[in-house]
Amino acid sequence: MKRFREFINKEVENGIMRYAVTARLVALVRGVYFLGMLILAIVYGRSYVGFLSLAALVGCTIMFYNSYMRCLGKMDFCIDDFLVIVTMFAFSMLLGVDAGVMNLMFPQILLVFALGSYSKNGRYLWIVAMMVTRAVVFEYQKTTAPYYQLGTQERLNLMTLNFVTVCVLLVVVAAVSTKDARQVEQGLISHNSELQNLASIDSLTGLRNRRSISQYLEEKASDYESGKLEGLSVAIGDIDFFKKVNDTYGHDCGDIVLRDLATVFRTFMMGKGTVGRWGGEEFLFVFTNMNGDDASSQLSDLQTVIRNMEFRFRDEQLHLTMTFGLSEYDLHRGIDAVIKEADEKLYMGKERGRNTVIY
Repeated sequence: MKRFREFINKEVENGIMRYAVTARLVALVRGVYFLGMLILAIVYGRSYVGFLSLAALVGCTIMFYNSYMRCLGKMDFCIDDFLVIVTMFAFSMLLGVDAGVMNLMFPQILLVFALGSYSKNGRYLWIVAMMVTRAVVFEYQKTTAPYYQLGTQERLNLMTLNFVTVCVLLVVVAAVSTKDARQVEQGLISHNSELQNLASIDSLTGLRNRRSISQYLEEKASDYESGKLEGLSVAIGDIDFFKKVNDTYGHDCGDIVLRDLATVFRTFMMGKGTVGRWGGEEFLFVFTNMNGDDASSQLSDLQTVIRNMEFRFRDEQLHLTMTFGLSEYDLHRGIDAVIKEADEKLYMGKERGRNTVIY
């Protein structure tokens, strides 16, 4: 496949001449089609169809070669379209409407309109020319019997071959012609995802920001009210004497503390709920499927982890503690009331000496 792609993309650089690449793929598909016509001609003893199929295969080879000449600027006129028209007309005279070769005009129209080198007006004129050609062939078929009368099985084989070929050609042309649009769309999706991520993540800690954690809490409150959760608890945690850390060691040290704690919080809350930065040195914890007693026990464990942590800044080693205010959500109060209660209990904990959980 790698060699095949290199062969198809030969003489094409930086995405230039997509028409040439598509023309090569179309020529290959048509070549397979006319090879199938040749096999059917041999099977059913249609000598003229066989000779015409061989000629069409030569035409496909010319069309394939012409795509390289276009890339090199040595051939600007479009013999491809002329060969398509001649081939359709000749097969129609031999086999009549049952040949179905005229259906090949539809992928050719799409190819020229989407990727062709004609001007805008030239494309429309070419489409009109194709329609006139089809009308002429149709009138010819109404007044003149085809050279060969096809049997039921032969007609079915031709129809199958034509249907498959037209479908493949349409897919090839559409895939190439819409490639840029699909890439742009994918880029927009990726960009929007990045913007959404930036809008919901705190840049310093990598945790949810206040807006995101609020939305998460609203979703979980809805789940609790609908019976999807058995319990829901909310806690606000504050780093004790964090202002002293900033005043003594500088904000760089404070940032390190916040990031290190965020890493611990993220790991600790896995399977328990989530955590976000509420503001400054405050963090909001949402415990799902936990009542207040269970959440209080979890916060006590987290306090132990924090007390045992060593925060390193240059040659300094720091040990910190946190105070938590905890409130349990119920159906009689809204989210704002629960958060307010947790915040009030947090300040109660600070007044009682910090490094505690108030529930």
